[in-house]
Amino acid sequence: MKFPILSKNSSLNIDNDNYTLEQLSEKLEIEQKELNKAIMEDRNKGVIAEELFDTIQTCIGMLNKLSEDGIDMRYLALKHEKKLIKLGWRWRGYIEFKTMIMERNLKK
Repeated sequence: MKFPILSKNSSLNIDNDNYTLEQLSEKLEIEQKELNKAIMEDRNKGVIAEELFDTIQTCIGMLNKLSEDGIDMRYLALKHEKKLIKLGWRWRGYIEFKTMIMERNLKK
C-alpha cells in the first residue's frame, strides 16, 4: 500500500507545497470531522475507510512539511517507538514511510 505525497492540483487550485503547517492542521480538522460524521452516521465500512485515508493523507502532508523544514523523521520515529515500548505497547507490524525529502535530509 502506498500513499502519495500530494503537491498541486490546478483544477482545485490547491498547492500543498505552499501551505503552512497551520493550514494543513486546519485541513486535518476538516478531514477528521468528515471521518467522525461517517462513523456516527454508521456509513458502510468502505466510506469510513475512504475518509480515514483522507485523514491519513493529510497527516502525511504534515509529516512531509516538517521533514522539508529539516526535522529528522527517522530519529523521531525511533524515539516514538521507544516511548511505546516503555509504555508497554505491543504491535503487529510496521507501516514504512519513505520520502525523498526525508532521505535527502538524512544525507546532509
